Amino acid sequence: MGNMRKTKKYLVFSKYYLFFYLMIMFVGCSKFKGIGDYAYDRVKDFEDIFTLSGGLGVGAKSRIGPLNAGLFASHDFTGLRGGDLGLSWGIWDSHYNGDVEATLFGIEYFEGPGNSQKRGKNFLTGSDPDNPYQFRPFYRYPDFKNEYNLPNYPYYYFTQIEIAGGAVITIRLGVNLGEITDFIAGFFLLDIMKDDVGLSNFYEWKTRNGTTLRRKTPFIIIIARELDNVPYIVEWDRETNFSKIVFRFYKYKDGKWEEIDYIQFPKSLAIQNAWLDDNDIEILKKMDHQNYWFRKSLTGRLWVMLETGKQYYETEYDTYPSSFFAEFKEKYITKKKPTGKDTTPKDTNSQTSAPIKSEE
Repeated sequence: MGNMRKTKKYLVFSKYYLFFYLMIMFVGCSKFKGIGDYAYDRVKDFEDIFTLSGGLGVGAKSRIGPLNAGLFASHDFTGLRGGDLGLSWGIWDSHYNGDVEATLFGIEYFEGPGNSQKRGKNFLTGSDPDNPYQFRPFYRYPDFKNEYNLPNYPYYYFTQIEIAGGAVITIRLGVNLGEITDFIAGFFLLDIMKDDVGLSNFYEWKTRNGTTLRRKTPFIIIIARELDNVPYIVEWDRETNFSKIVFRFYKYKDGKWEEIDYIQFPKSLAIQNAWLDDNDIEILKKMDHQNYWFRKSLTGRLWVMLETGKQYYETEYDTYPSSFFAEFKEKYITKKKPTGKDTTPKDTNSQTSAPIKSEE
């Protein structure tokens, strides 16, 4: 009889617990505007717990939070790190990560593909604002460059425990105690690491006639402008295939967004006015075709796409001469002022980008 009573109590408790949890999930899905976003965050929280990556280098090191020691130099090129999974050479190139330890002095930086920046996983340690690549001893704070309203350093850096080593081929193994807590808490809508961003970005903005447009997309909107009262947007797709990043073009028609071919996008609108930092704004104000950073910018790469048909991943930063950009600007931008400066989208997950006014 005693066992039956315990069983009944357990079933009653389980019933209420399940009801309570389903209610939390419902609220969570409402908060993130879809069960896909809620599930995405739970999966990413789980991936955040573990580090298993491989690279090229030599030596050995250990790290407990910000405490580093070892004699080690390596560049990871594949594996699971910072909640991002790269499975082939080139998914993380030398621009995105590196690790050098010299006894108690070192520097380490990491920038993963996909949403790692938006989730607050990118970092640069051993640095300060005045000397970005200054080696610091043993205990190091990470600096975090971001374009979102995120902390100046990623919380998870302080709860990571890892070892790395090898000769030519290096292996990095780690576990993150803080991310374990974040994973469990995430089921109850507690975001300890502040990294729940959902699968999609949510944008909204007003058109020139006052209509409010909204768009949910897994990609990054970099242009939202109008021509003849017709809204157009350009999205930067890094999520589908990080080794083959592309531009996507859309036109608002009959109350919905439809994807169009690049040749249907008005070239006079090809100036980035969303997802900008202060440096981008200054560069785009001048649109100096002789400026390397302008040619390397998303606007510069988009001009190449619109003129040649070659996607973002198909061109190098400086393949085309400055005269190419001068001619495009003169033909499509200077003579045809872009419209839609008041259609700058607001990313409701993070930031609002300021519109751009070109300077002659």
